[in-house]
Amino acid sequence: MKRPEYVAASVSACRSALEGDYNAAQKANLKSIFSRQGFTDGYLTAKRGREMFGARTKEDVTAASGKLLGEYAALYAKETPLVPLHICAHVTKDSFPELTLKALSRTVTVQANALPQAAIKRELTKQELSERFCKLGGTQFFAEKADITLESGLMLPASEINALRRSAVAKLSEALSEKHYPPISAQLPPLSKTKLPEKKSLYLRFADTEQAKSITSFDKIILPIEQAEQAVRTFGTDKLVLETPRVFFGLEEKLISLLEKAKALGVEEIAVGNIGAAHLARERGFRVMAGLGMNIFNSHACAEVPSEEIILSPEMSTSQIAALQTDKVFGAILYGSLPLMIARNCPLQNGRKCENCDKKGHITDRKGEKFPVRCRFGASEIFNPHALYMCDKAESVHTHFSLLYFTNETADEVKHILKLYKTKGPADFKFTRGLYAKGVN
Repeated sequence: MKRPEYVAASVSACRSALEGDYNAAQKANLKSIFSRQGFTDGYLTAKRGREMFGARTKEDVTAASGKLLGEYAALYAKETPLVPLHICAHVTKDSFPELTLKALSRTVTVQANALPQAAIKRELTKQELSERFCKLGGTQFFAEKADITLESGLMLPASEINALRRSAVAKLSEALSEKHYPPISAQLPPLSKTKLPEKKSLYLRFADTEQAKSITSFDKIILPIEQAEQAVRTFGTDKLVLETPRVFFGLEEKLISLLEKAKALGVEEIAVGNIGAAHLARERGFRVMAGLGMNIFNSHACAEVPSEEIILSPEMSTSQIAALQTDKVFGAILYGSLPLMIARNCPLQNGRKCENCDKKGHITDRKGEKFPVRCRFGASEIFNPHALYMCDKAESVHTHFSLLYFTNETADEVKHILKLYKTKGPADFKFTRGLYAKGVN
């Protein structure tokens, strides 16, 4: 994902460093071609803070001159192709010439469109044929081995030989670009046919209990496990699901304590963001809902995850959701600012300690977009500034339940979204459709 000149500069700098020749000029070049200001040893020394965050300034972007880029581009302009090729050619009388190429466990064969002709003045030689088939300049291949079968007394136009080579190389390149999945050795469980209800349930997820206090109509409500007492006092336990944090660096004992407290309060279901939390909840007798951090993407994942309910990955397309086969209850997010990143180091920290912070805020990018940040359990989540919205297209998402995922909305905004969901109305705010239409490759 970096420019080729940066790769060339990086490799050159690493090679020089290994040989003891790395110098200030190379360091300056590397910083010019691609650099973020704010280098740190914070991860090594466990000293986190605002100074750990690097930033790429306008000056960084414009530092690399055309001359400097050209110097590094020249390093790879004539680089040696990397893929060895085994060439097998057969040219015999009364048969269409055939060329087979083998590379990286892939084999392709192509045939010429014309038969070889009887030689009149000069017959084709093996050396000439080999040289033409090994002429691979401008491709990622080099001829490692060439086996040529050529019957004497024949002639084949150079244009026909070149066309045969180009066709075979294109076909092999296409074969190598196709996704190749290794065979699955584990025994996969049999899949169950999905049965969906006539009417979908409505699940609501909130970042805090205060945000949800005036809400009364829902099938299940998901609230942070840290607010268990207030959540039970406000909503009871029948429809309540408590959510664990997606990550908990070194805070397992604290999470176990919160789970045991929730159990004592009569809570029966826990939404989890990772497999460790799922097992901790299971060990204490909870029903489990697999949340976003579990990234459930297909039928076999549904079968394997230790849960009764599943919040599907928002990267699934509607067609992939429709094709799911599982006997578990699953749902998809129809509204919500989705988490983009989770960080151990807090981007909001500015000389304050966590206990003196309200754990809410935002960071702004170079285009002026404000990305909401919420801190929880020693980690910070950065959210998309534009909410996913599919409430007006809920019928195209075939699930057991719809989930509205609230993070930084006010109580009035929550009510407005709920109204839009019930009326299937169009969004009256800037939003994204996410990946439901196109999925991921």
